[in-house]
Amino acid sequence: ERLLFVSSSSVAAEACLVRACSLLFNRTVVWITDGPQSLETAHRDLALWLGEKDRESLIYYPAWESLSPASGADADPDITGHRLSALLRLGRRDTPRHPVVLVTCVQALMQKAPDLHALEEQTRLLSVGTEWDLEELSAHLAAGGYAFEAEVTAKGQATVHGGLLDLWPPTELWPRRIEFNGATIESIRSFNPVDQRSIEKCRETTVPPASEAKAGSGASLRRTSLLSSLHEPVLLAWSGRDSIAEHAEIHERLAAESSAESILVSFQSLLSAVARHPDCIQLMTGTRPEPGWHVLPLDLGPVNGVLDIPREALQPDLLQESHRRLLSELAGRAARGQRVVLCFDGQASLDHFVKQTPGLAPGLELAVGAISGGFISETAGLVVVSESDLYGRRRALDGRYDPDRGRTRPPRMDGLRVADLADIEPGDLVVHVEHGIGRYLGLREILFNDQVQEVLTVEYADNAKLHVPVSQAHVLSRYVGLSRRSAQLHTLGGKRWSREKGAAEQAVRDLASSLLDTQAHRHLLGGVACPPDVPWQHQLAAS
Repeated sequence: ERLLFVSSSSVAAEACLVRACSLLFNRTVVWITDGPQSLETAHRDLALWLGEKDRESLIYYPAWESLSPASGADADPDITGHRLSALLRLGRRDTPRHPVVLVTCVQALMQKAPDLHALEEQTRLLSVGTEWDLEELSAHLAAGGYAFEAEVTAKGQATVHGGLLDLWPPTELWPRRIEFNGATIESIRSFNPVDQRSIEKCRETTVPPASEAKAGSGASLRRTSLLSSLHEPVLLAWSGRDSIAEHAEIHERLAAESSAESILVSFQSLLSAVARHPDCIQLMTGTRPEPGWHVLPLDLGPVNGVLDIPREALQPDLLQESHRRLLSELAGRAARGQRVVLCFDGQASLDHFVKQTPGLAPGLELAVGAISGGFISETAGLVVVSESDLYGRRRALDGRYDPDRGRTRPPRMDGLRVADLADIEPGDLVVHVEHGIGRYLGLREILFNDQVQEVLTVEYADNAKLHVPVSQAHVLSRYVGLSRRSAQLHTLGGKRWSREKGAAEQAVRDLASSLLDTQAHRHLLGGVACPPDVPWQHQLAAS
């Protein structure tokens, strides 16, 4: 059978199903959701089911946030990085025994992507010991959309200083610093874009174009859907075909209103590409199958948790009664031989549940895992319950979704030590971390490397001027001494600032030594022993 249907109304259950399919069919799996929000939920749940060991097989392929061809649909460098990374992995994958799972939404598949082979030809693999002509490589980067700046502070930027090439590929979390000895790459390091200091050595780095629009050799970027470039055996998992079709129609209408039809393929064209695929299995989930689809004898229904009582009736007593009723039902299922797993968002939540639930029924398995919701499969004898099912509250997600959550990434350059240029006026005293006290003269434009660049101009002693790029405004802070106007300006390249900084550092060390001495004396005195933290304190710390 090539058209399979499973009854399901739970994203977490579908994530479990997709994971099983990737192992069972040993082929690339493309899980398609109806929009960006459901994509984020699907990716989060599937990452949980995969675990740390197999998470490398998971690929995240988001949609552009903009459909304006004039401004560039892939203007967001993080989204560009995720899309290019997914395309490169699909184009280069040579280990079919280790299937990958690509999680995406229908909007992303409708948005035309570069040809996988053209993208691979445009991508450079730089490794230590290989030889490259720095001028030719720089010209290639410029043609690929990299903006050459004085310093690299954002994705898609590059700069050359003698035999050093700094660049930030959109597919990397950290920028790269490549040191040349003649034409040979001597070292590759990641570095911090805030202070420009090296972090760790790398053996190699992959450098794709900075933009999808620059992929290929002069050819138009957005040629066709990603699905048309997949010629290997594939399984397509549709998460609610009706909802996907509805959202695809909305996306087409928005593209027409923005005059952006040229960068999309229609949903019908997408279905036609699927029909032409030489080896494609389709799996659809939802509430009702389409004619011709084989219905698998597997049910994945929702858990009737605390959230399912009427919202206007959410009173404490009613919540407690619903909570007890749910636990009683789960205990009964476990007694009948079904496997019942309770998933909690964190260890503190699990510990709190154990303490607040004396006499926990045998057979209930407790685990840590922040899934979006629970599900029940009567045919499989499996019940998975989320924390939101137990307590009637959803976990609040902070900020923009980060599929690389857990990996160390550079701090965002949104805030500056001079918090806002409106906070300082020409004539105010400022302090540069390397050069000391100067007088701010204002925001100006200068010509640097034949490019106009905005700078903050600071005056020092002997009328010396220092031009600080706006991207480095974080190295400046406002002077907060006792006399803001009468402080003596430092000399650029002088030693007075270094001596004063050294004296301040010594004073800080002296203060730290005094505090340690005070703490040592306190340690010798008797004190009051505080009781161990209770579960709710751990829960608060983990929230």
